[in-house]
Amino acid sequence: MARGFKTLPAVVAASMIMTVSLVSGPAAATTDSASFCPRPKVRNADTGYAIMMRTVGLKAGPYAGSRCRTVGQARLRQVLYLHCWVKNAYGKWWAYGRLKGTSLHGWTSIDNLYRWRTDGTPHCEDEDHRD
Repeated sequence: MARGFKTLPAVVAASMIMTVSLVSGPAAATTDSASFCPRPKVRNADTGYAIMMRTVGLKAGPYAGSRCRTVGQARLRQVLYLHCWVKNAYGKWWAYGRLKGTSLHGWTSIDNLYRWRTDGTPHCEDEDHRD
């Protein structure tokens, strides 16, 4: 009987090491990939809205592809309440907003929007106003 009790701490320790490595592995990868995504400060400076032209992923920052992670999905014809706008390093305009009926906020390229009403594309706070 005593022999079983001596091996129990070893089994518990091994389980804890495996749990820590499984939990910390993906979190470290998420942090690393997120650091490449510029995230401008945002503000709700626009009372306008737009209609989504297609189903797309809303992004964590104003860049397409894998540079910025997808935070959620906007569906075709869904309303996006506009908050502010930026021009990214590639000269593309992006809008930040919230999907109607949800608490989901994110970025989308203006190429994904149609039939919008805006207060004149107010810039987000740290936009450098390159024109």
